[in-house]
Amino acid sequence: VATGDASGTLGTGNSFYSIGIIKTTDAGATWNLTNMSYYLSNGKVTSRLILSPHNPDIVIAATSEGIYKTTDGGTTWNLKRTGNFRDMICSISDYNIVSASVFSRSGSTSLFRSSDFGDSWEQVHDIPGASRVVFAVTPVKPNRVYALCSRNMYSSYHSLIISEDN
Repeated sequence: VATGDASGTLGTGNSFYSIGIIKTTDAGATWNLTNMSYYLSNGKVTSRLILSPHNPDIVIAATSEGIYKTTDGGTTWNLKRTGNFRDMICSISDYNIVSASVFSRSGSTSLFRSSDFGDSWEQVHDIPGASRVVFAVTPVKPNRVYALCSRNMYSSYHSLIISEDN
């Protein structure tokens, strides 16, 4: 579980920040911090986790510091891409393909793509005037990715971008 509230942190002090990623190995009876842990006063945000559909020990995490990946169930985390990442989503047609978005307070955000389940990332699209992007996919069109964008500092709707090729 990614703790905290990534959408609630803007201008609210420390009350919504993350303490890191917690995990259970007994169906939720107990929870423990993984080795990605913080103090609230660190001001870190962990906003999205994606578990490998093939191996539950492989997880990628979108954080305010970048995208991290673990292959050992959270014992070690490796930084794969720096940036203030907010959302990620796997392709339905190929789970190795992951889309990710950067949160931008300056109003020019970027979209990134990985074709190896988070080991490497390439910047694929810039969105001037947008701060936040959230993704959606649908089994009806498995190669389609929707990116809903908000204007700078959440002021209003910016755009809907649709990719037909992941």
